[in-house]
Amino acid sequence: MENFQNNLWLQLLSFFKAVSFFAAIVALVVAGYRVMSAMGHEDKLTAAKTGIVNVLIALVLMKVIDFIYLLAQDPQFFTEASGWIIKISKILGYVIGVGIFGSVIVAGYQFITDGGS
Repeated sequence: MENFQNNLWLQLLSFFKAVSFFAAIVALVVAGYRVMSAMGHEDKLTAAKTGIVNVLIALVLMKVIDFIYLLAQDPQFFTEASGWIIKISKILGYVIGVGIFGSVIVAGYQFITDGGS
């Protein structure tokens, strides 16, 4: 904790994190107001929903980055990180492989049912 108080760089990052979180909350409230005031206009409603989704994605990414930063402060993180990276790579490889296989199956089905056009 003492290192944090003496490090200006970490204090600036913490400040910008708080400001960006506050800005995201304000943007979420504004997008919510736009949803309420859309009054049946589909284009305004779609834009407001897109804004809400974008803000929520930004908030989730901010929290993920914060969690990674917290993990990186652990001294054992670097020794265990290589094992994590390999495990995550295997999982992503399986997921991407299943997705590609599924895409090929769907494309083949569509090709057959459309008569080759």
